[in-house]
Amino acid sequence: MILTTLSKRNVALLFIIAATGISLSILSYQYSTFIAGEISKAASKDVRLNSRIEVYDLSRILVRSIDSITTNLRILANAPTIQSNESEEAHILFSTAQASTNELTDGYYWFDQDGRAITWSNMNQNISQRYKGVDISSMEYFMIPKNTHLPYYSSVIESADNVPRLYISFPIISNELKIDKGTITNKSGTFKGVIVAAIGVSNIGKFLQNELSPAILSNVGLMDKNGIILYSRNQ
Repeated sequence: MILTTLSKRNVALLFIIAATGISLSILSYQYSTFIAGEISKAASKDVRLNSRIEVYDLSRILVRSIDSITTNLRILANAPTIQSNESEEAHILFSTAQASTNELTDGYYWFDQDGRAITWSNMNQNISQRYKGVDISSMEYFMIPKNTHLPYYSSVIESADNVPRLYISFPIISNELKIDKGTITNKSGTFKGVIVAAIGVSNIGKFLQNELSPAILSNVGLMDKNGIILYSRNQ
């Protein structure tokens, strides 16, 4: 009788121990799941934060690079050789400008007041015969600077060679000096053409991708304001 009672107590004790163990296992699993979820949320938050920081840094780098291109355009538009229509002498200026920003720009171009090509960077004899005199008078990056006398930044345009590009154009405004009855005055305001920089969309993507640290496993993508993908490293 005593053995039977002890046996029942042992069985009951075993059940209690087993139930306690199961309960602890369930609690441990739930706690582990909770902790894992919190870690995942924190990691996801860190990834989003790091992405925002990367995007901000890359945007600042791109803005400074675009500023450098705009500065080149301003210098070219006001260069004495260009103001004097000395195309052969000005050619070296275009090649120098292209060399300074060749990670982004496909070239710098000079168009006259009628929108016809005069000269451009890296011009050779074959290309010269094919493209000299090309007319862009109907393009916004010519018409808008002509009418406003202000720099113009285009949206993405599919070029004749089927390459999507952005264009920055800077007007050439005369700054000649005029002597009237012994008084020197600045004869300015006459539109004489535009200087244009062409920027390939793929150039922008590759340029920004190269600015990322090799330790960061990230890919750069570009979208326009309508959400259309312009560039992706994984084509």
